[in-house]
Amino acid sequence: MDGLKNINDTYGHDCGDRVLKSVACILLNHTNSDEMACRWGGEEMLIIMIGSRGECLERVSEIRQKIAGLGYVYDGQSVPTTMTFGFADSSESASADEIDSEALISLADKRLYTGKKGGKNVVVSQ
Repeated sequence: MDGLKNINDTYGHDCGDRVLKSVACILLNHTNSDEMACRWGGEEMLIIMIGSRGECLERVSEIRQKIAGLGYVYDGQSVPTTMTFGFADSSESASADEIDSEALISLADKRLYTGKKGGKNVVVSQ
C-alpha cells in the first residue's frame, strides 16, 4: 500500500485500519480459494496466484485499479488509496525443476521499490 504511514499520521490509525480492511477485501475478492493474499510487512502485501503470466498480470492490474478507485472517505475527507506492485512469476525462478520462492519474493520486492521510486500506483513486472 502506498502511504499507509501517511494515512495513519494524517487521519489516525483507525482510518488506516479501515483502509487496510478495504484493501484486504479487494485482494480477497480477486484471489481464488487455492491462492493466497496476506500482509507481508507494514504496508506490504504478498499475493500468490495461479495462472499464466498474462492472466495474473491482468488480475494484478485490476486489483491496482480497484484500490486506486476505492474512493474511501473518513470523517468527510477523501483518503488517497493506491498500491504499487512488484510482480514476479515462476518462469523467473532460478531452477527449471523447482520454484525458488525466496528468489521470487526478492525479485518482486526489488520491482516494488522500483515502482515506489518511480511514482507509485503502478505494476512493475520487468
